[in-house]
Amino acid sequence: MKAATALLALFSSGLVGRAAGAQDWPWWRGTARDGVAADDDWQTHGRELWRREVGVGFASASVVGERLWTLGHARETRQDTLWCLDARTGATLWSASFPARTGGFGVHAGGPLSTPTVGGGCVYVTSNEGVLRAVEAETGALVWSVDLPRALGTKPDEYGLGASPLLLGNSLVVCADRVARFDARSGALLWRSEPFGVYHSTPAPFTASAGERLAVFGDRATALLDLVSGATLGSHPSRDLHIGGSIATPLVLGEDVLVSAGDGVGATRLDFSSTPPRVVWHTRGMRNLMAGCVRVGERLYGFDESILKCLDLDGRERWRERGLGDGSLSAAGGRLLVLTSAGELVVARATDTGFEELARRALFEAGDCWAPPVFAHGRIYARSSLGELVCLDQRGPVVPESVSGAGADREAPAEAAAPAARDLFARHLELVGGRESLLALRSLRRSGTFQRRSVGVTRVPAVLEELAPDRRRAELGLPRGLRGQVVRVFDGEEAWELNPIRGDARLAAAEQREARDEPGLHAAATFERDHREFGAVVGAHFAGRSAWKVVTTLASGRARNYYFDAQTGCLLGRDGPEEATVVLGDWRVERGLAFPMLERREEHDTGALEVLRFESLQLDGVADEGWARPEDLPIRTDEQGPK
Repeated sequence: MKAATALLALFSSGLVGRAAGAQDWPWWRGTARDGVAADDDWQTHGRELWRREVGVGFASASVVGERLWTLGHARETRQDTLWCLDARTGATLWSASFPARTGGFGVHAGGPLSTPTVGGGCVYVTSNEGVLRAVEAETGALVWSVDLPRALGTKPDEYGLGASPLLLGNSLVVCADRVARFDARSGALLWRSEPFGVYHSTPAPFTASAGERLAVFGDRATALLDLVSGATLGSHPSRDLHIGGSIATPLVLGEDVLVSAGDGVGATRLDFSSTPPRVVWHTRGMRNLMAGCVRVGERLYGFDESILKCLDLDGRERWRERGLGDGSLSAAGGRLLVLTSAGELVVARATDTGFEELARRALFEAGDCWAPPVFAHGRIYARSSLGELVCLDQRGPVVPESVSGAGADREAPAEAAAPAARDLFARHLELVGGRESLLALRSLRRSGTFQRRSVGVTRVPAVLEELAPDRRRAELGLPRGLRGQVVRVFDGEEAWELNPIRGDARLAAAEQREARDEPGLHAAATFERDHREFGAVVGAHFAGRSAWKVVTTLASGRARNYYFDAQTGCLLGRDGPEEATVVLGDWRVERGLAFPMLERREEHDTGALEVLRFESLQLDGVADEGWARPEDLPIRTDEQGPK
């Protein structure tokens, strides 16, 4: 690894007229291309320096000295913009725009997928369509451009091209199904590889005992290339990968290569010194969907789909932490920087004994958080897919902020005797309108939008209907480019779904149990009937509020916790070992009755985050007709348990 570090230092010379400093982050995954910053002189708790819009997309930031470059897209003009900003203030130094399609394909907001690369007086960027451009780092003036699909005889996959340019001395490595090397000064093609299906994963360069190598992760194969000639030195087939499934950058471990993918594939450590390459180990316990793993010391940290895990270098799990969603991460100074799917930045100690959270700060209310945090010169830069870019200063002493998180017993309410569980339920019933008024309500219809943030589904129309006592129907539109809607119904006895994508079916057993235990329209008034047992009441912190946590057992036997605001008595939400964490908010009063207009649901096993935002509500307007289950619906058998 010392040889590889020396080689990278040589490659990074001449950045904007100066050598890249140890604290720069000049390209994807930082100076050493491993997602780890060497700086350990910074404070865990920071303060926000600035925040601004840069356009939708997933490009991370690149920082050299006091300049920052990133990419964003404007849907109105159908242009990508390369921004050069003052890293200290966020002020625009220059910008350059290029025609580009929005992309997204219905599952996210679209925009650039790759990150700018800075070096040799230029900034190199790749569009989703595959146009590689070199522009002057000082001015943004175009130096040269190459149409990669035309030059390489390939085309992007359905999501576009997401691999970032790789600057190595005076040459540039890029991916568009094939891997290719260009002269960084002129754009001339030096070599191109055979097709590997590399669309999104940026290759990893390193020095092996036999010479300079390039680790490549594609949909068809993981390959080792000779950096000088482009020759394939060895390859291992990528089994069970769908198109566009290879996203995470390979991680070099000595002379071995670690690759990982989601959708049940897992992580594989490969030894390319033998022919064919030897599998050192494989585990389904580290399935990187977007962000790759980082190595700190002798441990690996990464997202197994939506569970943050620590593994040793032999692939054995050391610990896991749920509740962070399908996020991204980097590391600096022995600490992990985790950007959760809910838009929170979490700083945690990189240990192998368990997840040790040090600080947590809410950064974004909307959008996906797939671009890993960038650490440069004592500052953290983070962005959402909707275009918010935030800079946090971690260099000076600040007053630590309160640490909060849904479902975590981190902070008790002000010292007081805990109230009785039934008194908390009764107080909440009073707040929402009282027993008599609530039981008189026949139906409720709320309409608004639905978003599944952890997998990038943009907001779609949503209607939720409830008919007393416990019937429910949800109608969700499909993202742009797809026709129809998903309808999920529970008629009081059985649940089913009409789904043009997955197929119409009666829900699997676990989903049936969940549907039966979902609170009905009159739940606030029927709490005595709906629960078998009311247990302990303890102080807790939930959704950023001091709360009283009530431990209960439902009539079905399932355990559930409720959280009531310690000051107002209002129900904040609920969770349980066998069900999602649900946060309620934005209560609205209609005819003396109060209803939540915001519901956030986070699944424990997958980390999937669903957000329902209601804009209108109607009381007693739902018809009795239309609740009958269609005949001959198959039973869905793809029931999934904890992973």
